[in-house]
Amino acid sequence: MIIEDKLTDLILRNHKSIRSFALSIDIPDSTIRTMLKKGISGTSINTVIRICQALNIDVEELLLNNIVFKEDSITAYNNIIKLNTITMQKVPIIGDIACGEPILADEYIEGYVELDKDIKADYALFAKGDSMINADIKNGDIVFIQRTNEVSRKEVACVLINDEATLKYFYFDKENRQIILTPANLEFDMIIITESDHHDVKILGRAVAVHRKLV
Repeated sequence: MIIEDKLTDLILRNHKSIRSFALSIDIPDSTIRTMLKKGISGTSINTVIRICQALNIDVEELLLNNIVFKEDSITAYNNIIKLNTITMQKVPIIGDIACGEPILADEYIEGYVELDKDIKADYALFAKGDSMINADIKNGDIVFIQRTNEVSRKEVACVLINDEATLKYFYFDKENRQIILTPANLEFDMIIITESDHHDVKILGRAVAVHRKLV
């Protein structure tokens, strides 16, 4: 894991988003995003020091790339992949999604996470809640999404309802003209959307992998 990825990991472990972290240390979030995307070498040392102090890490350890993390895992349809044996790509982590706005606009990108290049994903989201635990998606997991507007009934879909993204199994009931979003947890109810409200629903993509910390 490179320096910028370690910083992203630390920030997102301890703060809701890049934006909230930036506000807490009074540094423009665009400055932090640029550093995480383009590299620490182009960032002023004073900014780096303030970030390190806020994250309670030593600047020298950061620059020497000696920060140690517990091992990560990525689950891709129940396959555990060892990160040191694959070729990686950087995938943007998206924060809050606004209806009608470009998903990958800079203001929505909270950071980046590495993923096996063989897994085709366009962006990632943090899972919230336990409604999909029986699909091996737990609260706090990073879920990788492949953009598409069509999904099968067996695929976990990322669906935008008004301004809120949710992960559910997607099914269209042709007979009753209803969209049915089904959780993978019997403690949660299905979401049924009638035809008159179909305009509030948009399929953003399908889940293709899950990233989880092994604590």
